[in-house]
Amino acid sequence: MKRVTGLGGIFFKAENPEELYKWYENHLGLQHQGQEAVSFNWRQADDPEKLGMTVWAIFPKDTKYFGPSRASFMMNFRALRKSPPLIGLLALWLGKEHILPR
Repeated sequence: MKRVTGLGGIFFKAENPEELYKWYENHLGLQHQGQEAVSFNWRQADDPEKLGMTVWAIFPKDTKYFGPSRASFMMNFRALRKSPPLIGLLALWLGKEHILPR
């Protein structure tokens, strides 16, 4: 049974986020606006009228946003609403300390 439909966001830490954003802009054309992340807008394959977005963001290395995890990156998955909760499955794979209800 399909439970995950795609990526909602990719987030990672860096020593100097602004410099890294500039590198990605210069070399790959990814642009962000001030404190905003880069957004990839798309349409759902099974219903092109429905819009979606995947977020790509760089955080300072000392951010508390990922806490209490010490991980250097985080991925958010897009899940079907009718799916059984994925938190338990992810907790088994990653370890409970990496799963936070938001």
